[in-house]
Amino acid sequence: MSETVRTIIAALNREPFNKNYTPMTFDALSPEDLLQVLTDVLAEMDEDHRIEIRKEEPEETIVRFLTMLRVLRYSPGPDPVSFRQGLVQGEKEVVYPILEWLLNNLDELKTRAYLGKYLVKVDVPLEVLSNPEISALYKQHLQLLEEFKTLHKTMLEQKAQVANVEEMRFDIEVMQEEKDMLIKKTERLQRKVN
Repeated sequence: MSETVRTIIAALNREPFNKNYTPMTFDALSPEDLLQVLTDVLAEMDEDHRIEIRKEEPEETIVRFLTMLRVLRYSPGPDPVSFRQGLVQGEKEVVYPILEWLLNNLDELKTRAYLGKYLVKVDVPLEVLSNPEISALYKQHLQLLEEFKTLHKTMLEQKAQVANVEEMRFDIEVMQEEKDMLIKKTERLQRKVN
């Protein structure tokens, strides 16, 4: 666990968290404080998690955690029941691996959390889907999800192209400066030769 704790502390002491934990202070956190740290890390991925857990019912907190971890595709291991109980109680053996995984994959998980908000399929029971209006709305929902995926992919490609254009502009500026320096150097050498 000590390597896990070092990894967690190092990540929490950097941007964007800027905590001042030492191994002793972090290890001394109460279960409630440890769950608040988990909430703070999740809030970095999704603003909906910017909550003071002392003001939230414990069952709401756990549902919020489990929902977000499901969206992020965190694997609770072979025993989900003990995982849930450990999470409810803020056990270090359960929370530390979650924190380590979240902090090691923060950028990727931010994207996944963003997409997860918009790509969650609504579970509609089959008996409700037999209603033609609801069935049509559900199909429209699925079409909109696919359209969102396509638009998001296009946006990412355009961002990459903009980044390439910016790189090219920078390269051109550098080359122009080098050209100006060479011209000046050539002029000085020309004067010396004359």
